Amino acid sequence: MKHIETRLSEERFVTSDPHKMLNKYLARRVLKTWTEDYIDKDTGEKHTIERSSVLLEKGTYIDADMLSQINFWIAEGSITEVEVSTQKRMSFEYTNTALHPYKCSVKIDDRKRTFLLYATSVSNAIEIVKDYMELHNNGGFWIIEVKELDSFVVIVDKLMKQAMSSAEESSEIDPDDIDTFLNQVSLEMEETEEDADKTKLKFYQINSRVVYTDKDGCDDERNTLFVVNTYTCTRANLLIEKWLRDRQEERYLKSLEDPDNHFERHEIHSFVEESKIIPIGEFIPTEFSLAYQQTEAAEA
Repeated sequence: MKHIETRLSEERFVTSDPHKMLNKYLARRVLKTWTEDYIDKDTGEKHTIERSSVLLEKGTYIDADMLSQINFWIAEGSITEVEVSTQKRMSFEYTNTALHPYKCSVKIDDRKRTFLLYATSVSNAIEIVKDYMELHNNGGFWIIEVKELDSFVVIVDKLMKQAMSSAEESSEIDPDDIDTFLNQVSLEMEETEEDADKTKLKFYQINSRVVYTDKDGCDDERNTLFVVNTYTCTRANLLIEKWLRDRQEERYLKSLEDPDNHFERHEIHSFVEESKIIPIGEFIPTEFSLAYQQTEAAEA
């Protein structure tokens, strides 16, 4: 049977011993690193930064000539050691730190559940789903599909519950309470929406045409994709508008902290260009994914 090289049969180690390097392959890039000091012209403060340059690429074969070059760099102090392998591995996986939406299907006995979540990669998505399943379910499960989705904003309807709690405390609506006001308007509009099941949350994928109107009445239109977990499409659009206005308010308040950062508020309206219900059963909270993102950033 022909020998197949895999990571299972790989010998990989870090060494500064020339004899152990010979006839091996570099398992990772060899970098020369150094520090440089510079003076900030604005503050006059001294700062130190680390710089690096690539001496050898991953996968380079270490023959006698290459070993002499590595020994020279070690002797002059450019490097102290290298990581080598018995296998020639030249490719590498890019590291992504930004969150993207993923769909993950899990099989529990004969039932299939589909989750929507944010993750930095397929492996990160699997790790998050495993963690979430172990915390919120009993028994065994299989992860049968993981797929990266087109970029979109996920909005989860949390206002209905807030409105119900407010209604129990008072029969009147405070006009300054935008969350309660939104619920009142949403419910009135949903009364005209045929066949709307207001007792069941669904995931609406909505392509929105968002219109930003400045103080002079000039419009700027943009199309943005949203996935909204709510009861009806009408309510989803109201939640989109609220999300857009909240983000604008955050940017405006942040601009007040920096006099050089001018930000002008706009009147915002969103219009549903296309809407469909997508087969998602549950959204794993963004905070769950952020915990993993922060851990990956700290380890990088």
